[in-house]
Amino acid sequence: MAEGEIVDNDNIPNTINAKDLISRLETIKTIPSIKSVVIRVNSPGGSAFASANIRDEILQLKAAGKKVIISMSSYAASGGYWISMSADKIIANANTLTGSIGIFAIYPTFKNSLKEIGIDSDGYYTTPISKMSQTQNLSPKMSEFIQINVDHGYKKFIQLVSKSRKIPLNQVQKIAQGRVWTGEDALKVGLVDQLGDFDEAIQEAKALSKLKTAKILWMQKSDNTNISNSLGMFVMDSIGVSTKIKNLVNTNLILQPLLSLQDPKGQYALCIQCDGLYQ
Repeated sequence: MAEGEIVDNDNIPNTINAKDLISRLETIKTIPSIKSVVIRVNSPGGSAFASANIRDEILQLKAAGKKVIISMSSYAASGGYWISMSADKIIANANTLTGSIGIFAIYPTFKNSLKEIGIDSDGYYTTPISKMSQTQNLSPKMSEFIQINVDHGYKKFIQLVSKSRKIPLNQVQKIAQGRVWTGEDALKVGLVDQLGDFDEAIQEAKALSKLKTAKILWMQKSDNTNISNSLGMFVMDSIGVSTKIKNLVNTNLILQPLLSLQDPKGQYALCIQCDGLYQ
């Protein structure tokens, strides 16, 4: 089961830890008796970098002779679709939310928050691009640079969809642009192969591997516990940080969603219409 927002490597609860999932897929790759792999995806996406790494590992599974079937649950959009598109077969529920093929970037800055507690920062820079700090607003040049990278990432995304799903690029451009499709409509435009539930995905896995009977082996997710928040508050209490600062740091409604925003390039394939960060 791949459920939650996709993150690169963290202990955030209810997320898809890419390194953990890739580790499990690498283990599966080394077991000769496993002929097919069914991945149940229930994700609005997340880190573009992590999504790309998971897809690469799925390609390695296929190269090792394993059949890969994606079973889409409530949603498999943006990064959730990125990790799905190269499977041998994609099966969605009629009401699955999928597609949302697009990328955006977020670069959180805390200049105004720091100003509230009397902290400011400044410095000397050799180029406009070098002036990049979370304590400062982005410069116009840096904003332009980030936009170029987002455009490049989006172009790569739609090219991969075109290649993986064998859909002409000009057609992908029409169904991409961040648009969300139900499973029923995704079938019509070629983003999925058929409609069905998890049991049908199991049957398809058996059929693709030409197996009359099969034993299902469940690969469990690692039990990761996130203690960073409670530890951080303990440290602040220990050193006697002011109440004003603690209230700023402990504003969960503001900071909690940012915990999963840790893509190395700050680029995200995340469905903002789906349940998740923006709910």
